[in-house]
Amino acid sequence: MTEENKTIQTENKPSADEAILNADQAEQAQHPAVNPPAPPAPAQNENNEAELFMTKFYNKLAELRIIANQKKRENMQKNLNNIMEYARETQKITNNDVERITKVKHTQSSKYLKMLVKQGLLVKFGKTKNTFYKPIKQ
Repeated sequence: MTEENKTIQTENKPSADEAILNADQAEQAQHPAVNPPAPPAPAQNENNEAELFMTKFYNKLAELRIIANQKKRENMQKNLNNIMEYARETQKITNNDVERITKVKHTQSSKYLKMLVKQGLLVKFGKTKNTFYKPIKQ
């Protein structure tokens, strides 16, 4: 063989590490891995613990929801009382006044005023930009 042919044969020959890897891959292909056994089914006790945890979780969530709604109603009633107090003092209140007093956004202040009109505590005068409300004398 010529020098050139020897070089080509040497280049195509895999190294010792590559030969070992190739042999391992060939062996794995001939003997595929057996699937490991499935884990045992959870005991009935574990299912009961999970159900108990979820029941406690949902009960606590419902309890917190009730508390949050109660605080929301209390805050709303406090805001309505402040609006009425201001309206009685000045004998006139606007949406901007309500926003400033209660520190809520325009839509919420409109809802507060509509609630007070519906309850018969305020009377609405005007439309659009010039709307104002006056308290009903009691």
